[in-house]
Amino acid sequence: MSNINISFQQTLRAKYSVHESARFTPLPSLDLGLLTEILVRERRVVALNAGCSVLPGKPAPRFIQDLQDRGYHVDLRERAGVSSSDEMSARAGPVRYVEDLVDETLQTRIAESVMEYFQAQGTLVIATGDAQPAKYSDGFFTYAERALKMGWNVEVVSWRRSLSSCWKGSEWTTRWGNRFRIIELDEFVDDLLACQL
Repeated sequence: MSNINISFQQTLRAKYSVHESARFTPLPSLDLGLLTEILVRERRVVALNAGCSVLPGKPAPRFIQDLQDRGYHVDLRERAGVSSSDEMSARAGPVRYVEDLVDETLQTRIAESVMEYFQAQGTLVIATGDAQPAKYSDGFFTYAERALKMGWNVEVVSWRRSLSSCWKGSEWTTRWGNRFRIIELDEFVDDLLACQL
């Protein structure tokens, strides 16, 4: 969820010329109902998976329950602390927290779905623009390629600003033709802005 949500905030800032340092109060919420409609588009669904992270000791974000109510299996991972100082240094620097195994967990879910439904291939929808390998896995791009080789169609749903050029390469798009599709969320940015009541 972080790739989609952070890029949503960045796209709103760019569209409405809001400076990077300005803070949204309250933070604009992504309409998960409409996002799910864009992902699913009235097709039969066999699995909805989402991955996100939370700071240590913090409660799950409110949107987790919304995702679960919509039928998603949500893998919530605790962020890992990393020090900005050299490990050999006697003085520890400030700790920052980074996602830990979120992408790897989602990629495992992709592999499980592709293998479970290998005799009834459909369309694998990946909501991220990320194409880089993760720390402990080959990355979404490689998982998409494996699914395509197994007969699946693949759609990548992403914001333009976070869409890796790997997904748009001419060799890639020529190789997979109409079995691969990119859906950019930018045209839906205003619609995806959830109303706060």
